[in-house]
Amino acid sequence: MWLAARDVFGTAAALIAASAAGYGLGLLAGAALVGYETDLGSLAAMGAISGAVLGTAQGLTLAAQGRRPLAIAWGLAMPVLFAAGRSASTLGGINVDEQFTVFGAYGAILFTVLSGFLLARLPPREPPA
Repeated sequence: MWLAARDVFGTAAALIAASAAGYGLGLLAGAALVGYETDLGSLAAMGAISGAVLGTAQGLTLAAQGRRPLAIAWGLAMPVLFAAGRSASTLGGINVDEQFTVFGAYGAILFTVLSGFLLARLPPREPPA
């Protein structure tokens, strides 16, 4: 994510660290809360939970870098985008019974397209004063 839009997301180290911690904790919580089930509803819920924790971590990091509008929009979008990504992979026939930690290609494509639309709708980053 950062590599594709580094001019939007700011400092790499901070965002990457927040993303790793947020997704790790979110995936742990989401998987545990759905009992490690792999049906469509469970995976959508797991995506929403892991996306919420990830979005919060990334949003706080973006807000600390002065990107408040992006921080709010991105943080709110992550649960929806991750639930959609998990659902798309499941519906696309990815063997989710193997309990992959990330969604498959269908989910990745959907996430990329939808997050790209979100980024395109946000105001450009203001140059530092």
